[in-house]
Amino acid sequence: MLLHKFKQGTDEWHAKRVEFPFTSTASTAIASSGKGIETHVHEKMLIKHGLEERREVWTEAIGRGRFLEPDGIQEYEIVTGVLVEAVGFITNKKYLLAGDSPDGLVGENGMIEAKCLNEKKFLKFKKDKKVPSGHMWQCQWHLLIGEREWCDYFIYHPDHGIEVLRIYPNLEKQIKLQAGLKYAQALWFKAEKKYE
Repeated sequence: MLLHKFKQGTDEWHAKRVEFPFTSTASTAIASSGKGIETHVHEKMLIKHGLEERREVWTEAIGRGRFLEPDGIQEYEIVTGVLVEAVGFITNKKYLLAGDSPDGLVGENGMIEAKCLNEKKFLKFKKDKKVPSGHMWQCQWHLLIGEREWCDYFIYHPDHGIEVLRIYPNLEKQIKLQAGLKYAQALWFKAEKKYE
């Protein structure tokens, strides 16, 4: 794993995401090797060749996360007694064109994925302890690219604290991600030929 130290959201980070177009945001599509990955390749190819500008996606959940995530990570450090290392972007020589931006690294073996859910979703997770499918694929992607032993998926709400669930690599999901990534890479190289 190669660690790139620049801050997430910076120009350097966005440039690296153009260079490495397959990230955890596409993990669900990659895992299914479906139409979604074809759309992803098309959109990223247009951005790479300057035919389309990068669009900033903004939702209420993203806004809440950007505002509350630093508090959530601080709470995680207090509750678990560990320090979280901020990370901009990671790549791995084993996975061409793939990169990742986990919310942090923990020691030599762990990483985190933080979610700052609204109160209704927080209380539902606290009761059910069920990680939404898209979040699970995101964590599995983190583990694949980062080659870490575990990922602490945690949810944070300022009125309710934190709930942590440790996720380990799932062989079946990891195989699906690897196969989907090979398919995505083939689509990418095929699309690149159109721009030669």
